[in-house]
Amino acid sequence: MDAPRPIPTPERMVEAMTWAGEFLTGAMHDWPEHSWAYSHGVCDPAFVNQFPPDRTAATNDDAKRGRMAAHMIWELKPDEALIVEMDNHDGFWIFGMGDVFVASTDFLHRPVSYTPARTTVDGDNVVRLVMSHDDPGVHNWLDTQGFSNGNLTYRNLMSQNAAKFRTRLVKRSELLDALPPDTAMVSKDERVTQMLDRYHSIKLRYGL
Repeated sequence: MDAPRPIPTPERMVEAMTWAGEFLTGAMHDWPEHSWAYSHGVCDPAFVNQFPPDRTAATNDDAKRGRMAAHMIWELKPDEALIVEMDNHDGFWIFGMGDVFVASTDFLHRPVSYTPARTTVDGDNVVRLVMSHDDPGVHNWLDTQGFSNGNLTYRNLMSQNAAKFRTRLVKRSELLDALPPDTAMVSKDERVTQMLDRYHSIKLRYGL
């Protein structure tokens, strides 16, 4: 630190931009179909907005530990919302939003993942998540970040219960009518508090 970092040379900039271009074109060539080409049906484009039935990423060792993963390819139009349901069960689990490359979306600044500690459970002991492009005021909101397509991943640990998923595609304008009356809602200020808690917790988790 006895001198400023040197400014990149033109040659270094050309090299960096070439690498970035090759990375992007390589990703577009290799990744959009990678998940369903190599996941043995766990990611299946024939099942849009629903988890492929009886297809989970679990080996025999995973089953012994009560560990498994499931994936859903989702597609939402601007005027649509998707309700994702699962009977509440013991152990640790997480739902996480991904983009079309199955990469994590912005979990630091947006509500794109839920665990038992961050989720409200309805009175019928069902976990209901709402995926939509704008904030519907529902506590368990999954933010699409404005993407039209992506991936929703579920994982669990320490549970012997195989999760059973149900999904319902509804019009965004009819969303609240499709949810139970006791669905937990949040105000704008409560959403801010929720997001600040997420932000500080993740920074603490990763030592940021």
